[in-house]
Formats: sequence, C-alpha cells, structure tokens
Amino acid sequence: TIARRATNSPIGFCGGTLLAPEGKVVISAAHCFFEDSGDLIQPVGEIVAAVHRHDLTEGPDEHECSALIEVEEVIKHPRYNDEYWTDFDVAIVKLKDAPPCVADGTGRTSTAYLDPEYSQPGAVLRAEGWGATDQNYRDYPEKLHEVYLDVMSNADCAHLLPGAISDNMLCARAPGKDGCIGDSGGPLVYEDEDGTTMLVGITSWGPNGCAIWDEPGVWCRVSEVVDWIAEHVDVAAPGSVAPTLSKSPTVAPSAAPSATPTVSPAPTYA
Repeated sequence: TIARRATNSPIGFCGGTLLAPEGKVVISAAHCFFEDSGDLIQPVGEIVAAVHRHDLTEGPDEHECSALIEVEEVIKHPRYNDEYWTDFDVAIVKLKDAPPCVADGTGRTSTAYLDPEYSQPGAVLRAEGWGATDQNYRDYPEKLHEVYLDVMSNADCAHLLPGAISDNMLCARAPGKDGCIGDSGGPLVYEDEDGTTMLVGITSWGPNGCAIWDEPGVWCRVSEVVDWIAEHVDVAAPGSVAPTLSKSPTVAPSAAPSATPTVSPAPTYA
C-alpha cells in the first residue's frame, strides 16, 4: 500500500505493485498522486510506502521483508487524462530505499511479470486490495482481500459506460464482486501455466457504487503502458530475466476513488 502522512481524505491510501529485483519501484495509479490538472495532490515527502504487507494491524514489521519506506519520486504517464478521464492511469513510484528483503515467493507477496499481451475477454483475473467492502464506503478490511473477476470486451464495456472507455482501459466484473474505494493502484493479475504471476491491470476507477453488474470496474491496461514504464525502469519480458513484482498491493494505504469492493478475504500469510 502507499500512504500519505497527512491528508484530509477519509481513506488516505492506495494499492500498488512492487517491482523487483531491487524492490525500489512501485507501479500504481496516477490518480492516487495527481490532480486532474496533472499537479501533485501532495508533496512527495508526505508519501510513504508500506511494503510487503497483508495484515494492516501488524504494523510495518509484519515480517522480515515488511517496512515503511519514503518515496523519492512519482512519475505519471505523460498522457494521463489526455482524451478520456483517467486515461493512462499509471504512475511509477520510486522509493528511496529497497525493502529489507524481497519476499520469497510464498503467500501474497510473490513476484510477477508485467504482462505485455492483450488480455482476452472471458479471462478470469484476480484483484487485490484493502478497499471498501460495502456500498457506503464505510467498511475497510484489516487484512488483504481478493476477488476473481471476468474480463469484458472493451466494446461491451463501452456500451455500458458510453464515452468513457479507451483502448488503454480494461473492464472486469463478477456478480457481487469488484474493486472499490481504497483499491486504486492495486493489481489485477493471473498465473500462467508455469505458475508465474502476470500483472494485467492497475485498479483505476468505477462508476457510481461498487459491485454493480451494469457498472463494471475499470483498470489501466498494463499491455498499453509497458513500453512507457520501460523508459523509466528496467522491465524484462516474460521468459527472460524478469523484473519481478509483488503480487499483492505491497506498498501502504494514498487516497482517490478506486474502481470497486473486494469482497472475499484473501488467505493470511506470514
């Protein structure tokens, strides 16, 4: 999760995905850090990252790889909010220090690749985060939650959300499941046939309410921003020496509207 030290927001956090091998880069959503105008919501010095977390009640020393780390720089996509609201909703968050260690691949802090491919409609993907679990945005879990969602075609999604969906977005839904306020910036992932976790989407936005069937959640499509990310950090393609990403939002709670509530609690890992 990524947390602001001082904010008037009732939530004050977003999710993110930790990029390896050094673990000094987080992939998150641009709207977590930037106004629609492109200006930073808060100074970088007021943002901290809580890496390798699952249970927020455990504190920053949840296990040997957990830590609170200051942020050095936040870079938004140059076309953020270009033609569509929250288009290219991706940010690179550079940390001042690497985590104490990189999670060993067990539990919800295993590593993943950035997925350079288009995710087909009908694919089942997993969203994770500590976002709201009710329609009134009042209930937030202490432990990381996850839900499995079905990818929609952009044409079907645009029919439900006319004028709002670009090729750089990905829509997904499942009955009674979604991401929500507080899940922004977190991962949408799957495991390939080799068990490698692939990052497909970055939780971005949703219409009115969460887990509403005809108002699906929307993610930034990673395949459309991989090249831009590679301009700023080392990114390897699957099958090569890959930059690894933490599978859960392993960075601590920054606020902004997210896409939708994660309803099912993820299993607890040490």
